Amino acid sequence: MNKQKIILSSIIGLVLIFVAGSYLYKNSQNKISSQLVATNIDALIRPHSTIIGNEDAKVTIVEFIDPACEACSAFYPHVKKIVHDNSNNIRHVIRYAPFHPQSDYIVKTLEASKIQGKYFEALEVLFKYQKNWASHN
Repeated sequence: MNKQKIILSSIIGLVLIFVAGSYLYKNSQNKISSQLVATNIDALIRPHSTIIGNEDAKVTIVEFIDPACEACSAFYPHVKKIVHDNSNNIRHVIRYAPFHPQSDYIVKTLEASKIQGKYFEALEVLFKYQKNWASHN
């Protein structure tokens, strides 16, 4: 009977040590991740980046898009809805990753439309008709 109590106590003790160690490790990893994000935020958000939503939001989505990409055009409405539904809690930053042919030209067009205050209208038109013109390149 005495051996059973010792074994049971040892198992319970080991489980408690494992749970406590896991909790402490997770906590330290979260702190490290937060520090890395805070120190490297300038690498993700540039002064010229297009930003939607609350500037002071705790959550920031940095989306790298290629305006000539069918996957980006398919995904854009979903991100737009998430940001719209949570506009007070999310800051959405749009960056470019021009990998497809003619993407550089399209990025220049979008930047020109930003100067005219028509960035999102131009982006939505490009994504809407993207399948038509992408197949002609």
